[in-house]
Amino acid sequence: MADLKKLRAMKEAELDKRVIQLGKDINSAKIDIKMGKLNNVAFINSMKKELAQIKTIIRERRLSK
Repeated sequence: MADLKKLRAMKEAELDKRVIQLGKDINSAKIDIKMGKLNNVAFINSMKKELAQIKTIIRERRLSK
């Protein structure tokens, strides 16, 4: 999971790419859990938290413009 300061320092295009990547990672992790390949369910929660933080940063920037 990325530090909030590092996320805020990223450009909006980089954040958009990270949102897409995290979405893919979350979906693949869910599939892996259902198939029994992944046992660490907390891993998904940390990715969801980072995704929410990034979306919040993007929204803050768009509203401030």
